[in-house]
Amino acid sequence: MSKTKQNFMEGALILTVAVLVVKIIGAIYRIPLIAIIEVDGNGFYTTAYNIYSTIYSIAVSGFPVAISKIVAEFLSQGRYRDVRRVKSVSTLFFLVVGIIGSLTLALLAKPYVSFVNNSRALWCVVAVAPSILFSCLMSTHRGYNQGMSNMTPTALSQVVEVIFKMASGLVLSYFIKAYAMNEYEALGTVFGESFANDTEAHIVILSYSAAGAIFGVTVSVLAGYVFLAIRGRIKGDGITSQQLVDSPEPYSDRIILRRILSIGIPIALSSVSVSLTGLIDGASVLNRLAHALNTDSAALYASHGGLLEQAGRLFTGSNQEEIANYLYGAYGLGITLFNLIPTLTGSFGMSSLPHITSSWQQQDLSATKKNIESVLRLTMFFAAPAGFGISALAGPISRMLFAGKNPVGTEIQIPMLAILGVAAIFVAIVGPVSSMLQAVGRIDVPVKLMIFGGIVKIVANYILIGIPSLNIKAAPAGNLLCYLMISVLSIAMLSRTTGINFDIFGTMVKPLIAGIGCGGFAVIIYNVFHRYLGNSVSVFASVAAAAVVYVILCGILKTVSREDVEGLPSGTKIAAILEKLRIIR
Repeated sequence: MSKTKQNFMEGALILTVAVLVVKIIGAIYRIPLIAIIEVDGNGFYTTAYNIYSTIYSIAVSGFPVAISKIVAEFLSQGRYRDVRRVKSVSTLFFLVVGIIGSLTLALLAKPYVSFVNNSRALWCVVAVAPSILFSCLMSTHRGYNQGMSNMTPTALSQVVEVIFKMASGLVLSYFIKAYAMNEYEALGTVFGESFANDTEAHIVILSYSAAGAIFGVTVSVLAGYVFLAIRGRIKGDGITSQQLVDSPEPYSDRIILRRILSIGIPIALSSVSVSLTGLIDGASVLNRLAHALNTDSAALYASHGGLLEQAGRLFTGSNQEEIANYLYGAYGLGITLFNLIPTLTGSFGMSSLPHITSSWQQQDLSATKKNIESVLRLTMFFAAPAGFGISALAGPISRMLFAGKNPVGTEIQIPMLAILGVAAIFVAIVGPVSSMLQAVGRIDVPVKLMIFGGIVKIVANYILIGIPSLNIKAAPAGNLLCYLMISVLSIAMLSRTTGINFDIFGTMVKPLIAGIGCGGFAVIIYNVFHRYLGNSVSVFASVAAAAVVYVILCGILKTVSREDVEGLPSGTKIAAILEKLRIIR
């Protein structure tokens, strides 16, 4: 087999480093992008991204996991010819699914934007539709490599994706906006359409600019697919000719496809349930904001302390959709940071799946428990300080990233980000635990729990956002309630399924305690530095100081084990150093 096969910790580290690089580039990208498309454009972008991510989840998300799981099982059985057949069958299957997914998204574009009461998001939805096809083709390669415990191709393709997304998204959004503004100044039209006033024309210009930005997603996944296809052709998969000769007679294509579907469909339903929360936001938030505006617009405006008036967004009755989209766009600024944490920890679930699948298949409960507790511990080790840190520094971080061109929208979303930071911790748990439930054969549980969580979110949004004095500010509460319940129930079901009693206090409670300390210390340090330095310098200084405090607290509480560290490259040497510093047990 290939020498690139990695253990769980190595794979998790590779994916985590890749995600960090991707998120750093992504954060840098979002700053100029929001400056170009503004808060209104971000509302259109987010509306389109919600339906895209749902279709993406149906077409893509579950099946790479299924491929990974099946490949890992066949490898553990020495069925190398079946491993190869999984790749060929899944490639053809994904081609068909990708075409159907892209056509479905394009056909649903107009009904969807009408349903969510955001008609100007139409071209954003159309622009992102082709990406489903390329995402499907790319996912075959990712699932195959992950099943062989080789996370490097996935990690590299993620970096390729974000670079192309940033470059193409910024270029397209900028030049489309510039062209449309020049046309309006010269002719009084935007792509041939006339408007009653400058404000309406500007909002439409931003909708086209946002469509250019989201088309960058299509360009990026095409680039990621081309990279993986070329790399796979050059590098191969490490299976030798002798291994193929010694392998048993492979199963038929029909049996392989049936196996992919039997595992992939429930996982896809679980994945779509996760994305469905974004779709629920897109539909329920905008419609309930419209209800709140019609019920008592004065109370809604008063709840934002004059910020909407400062932005020139006066409610006339006929511009209900425009005001709702503006508030939703402000909320979307916070969602950008909210999504950072679960994306980071999701790599632990991807990396652990083949290892837990293998140990569970062999009924090695000791190895299964070790892997599961490592995932829980590492998830919380990263999620707790990030979540509480974002919550504690919601204002300073938001102003540093977004306030330059959108100061009013930034101030509107700050209270929401303070809640979203805490909610993100529980979202971060759900992904890895769902992967582990799938690894031990309970692929139905994440689906059922996500449906339950989605119902909770719908009810919370309907009741709370419809109250004019709460309106958009109540949107994060639905996320917090939804994912808090899902994470607790998921862990309980994982323990019940495996019959393993996990060390919840050591793996989760201790990092939470350290994370709270980290967030509290970050606020103290920021307030001290802000007296003498600017906002951005104070943010970086407080984050750096809080990180040091967090490591010290983790050392005092003994939150990381020696085994966790030893699984890393050069882990034995690192463990020896950390042990001397009394940071690990």
